[in-house]
Amino acid sequence: MNWKILLGLVICYFIYLIVGGIIFMIVEGNYDAQKCEETTHTIENIIFEVDMNKSAIPITSLLDLTQEISNAEKYGFIFDFTTMTSTCVNNWHFEASVFFAGTVVTTIGYGHLYPKSHLGRAICIIYALIGIPLFTIMFTGLGGKIAGLVLKLETRINGKATRTWVSKVLLITVISLMYAVLCLLIPSILFVSFEPWSYEDALYYSFISITTIGFGDIVAGTDPSTKYIPIYRIMVYFWILFGMAFMATVMSLISNFFKETGKKGKKRIQNRRNVVPKQKDEVDGEEFETEAALDDGNRTKEDENNLYIKECS
Repeated sequence: MNWKILLGLVICYFIYLIVGGIIFMIVEGNYDAQKCEETTHTIENIIFEVDMNKSAIPITSLLDLTQEISNAEKYGFIFDFTTMTSTCVNNWHFEASVFFAGTVVTTIGYGHLYPKSHLGRAICIIYALIGIPLFTIMFTGLGGKIAGLVLKLETRINGKATRTWVSKVLLITVISLMYAVLCLLIPSILFVSFEPWSYEDALYYSFISITTIGFGDIVAGTDPSTKYIPIYRIMVYFWILFGMAFMATVMSLISNFFKETGKKGKKRIQNRRNVVPKQKDEVDGEEFETEAALDDGNRTKEDENNLYIKECS
């Protein structure tokens, strides 16, 4: 893929993320705000009913209260039982919306944030149908370009145009170790300093995110008790992109290694077939193919014995 085409795809991709983030911020943000406000009124009515019946509180009222609070959490509703007050948090601010758009097109899909309105779900389907192919084409080209640069660099260092399979395996091993250190081990240390996680949790999240498994049980930048810097989620998403690009490079190197190995294996087999002539012998009206050496003087005793056995049979 041409560098200019690849650069154009990268620019289109980030524009696509920003536009998608703005759309989801408007559509789902307004929907969540409306639902959260409706839930606030409903819970206020239930609390008023409970206050009016302090002597005998109906169990159904308590069940309704807990159920409403539990269901409303997905809309950004937070209830404080100490003060008996509620607040509505905007989950669909710009950074969160762009982050969500990125998890859609990369197929990570954490599930901690998702469209709940019919319009938002329809937009999400259309957005994914266009964004996922765009992301796939861009990252395939990006991984191939980075892998090509790595191979050229390795060729210049060795000063050879051709490399043995040992050097290729060594190159893949070194790049894989770099991937593990730069994309998993070091980022996990940084996550521990920003998130209330253990190192094991951070390493688990790093692997689940970059491999696009995305369970959603642990997601960066979502702890309500932690104050994050404004661009924290955007930085996390760029790290995911970098990690996935690095992983695409490793996969491309491994794929090229097996392709070249397979081509060389086929070429060797073909050369052997072309070098060794085949002599046809006719015995009792049937043809038998026997491989003969180029020179009768090069035959070993074992070859002569095998040929004698075939002729006698």
